[in-house]
Amino acid sequence: MSTPITEEPVPIPIPETEKEGTLKDLLRKTMEEKIKITPLLQLMVLELTTIKMDTLEKIEALLMKILEDKKLDAKDVPTLIVLFVELNDVYATLKIKNITPTDCATVIKIIAAAMYDLKFREKMTEKERDAILEGFNLIIDTVVTLVDLKTVVAPKMSCFPFVCGK
Repeated sequence: MSTPITEEPVPIPIPETEKEGTLKDLLRKTMEEKIKITPLLQLMVLELTTIKMDTLEKIEALLMKILEDKKLDAKDVPTLIVLFVELNDVYATLKIKNITPTDCATVIKIIAAAMYDLKFREKMTEKERDAILEGFNLIIDTVVTLVDLKTVVAPKMSCFPFVCGK
């Protein structure tokens, strides 16, 4: 019998696996030490640590590309959208149901904070980190709004249904 999913934060038990990548290790460590999240987000992050290394490396490379110049600007938006789509695709293949774009956005934010700890702690000040993560979170929230808007706005019907079948 499965545990019901609630919105109440719970402590997270982290199972061990044989193969660990740097991002996998960091996600586990971050979740163990710092984050209390809902059971659904817990499951999403734990499932993320079980996917193929090449997929995780692609996600890590996208985040590195965004964070390496110590600023977030318009040229990073396409990379953020690719990152969001990549993570949505990952969760579409997993056995987790009822995942919303907001849930994927929260996982991306968790990964971004973890990546900072892994790769950029010595290279950036706290002020730079906060500015980048604030902009990152704002853009991710905007992407979620656009994805949600796509599902709300109905496609227009054709004025000539006999021509195009709609």
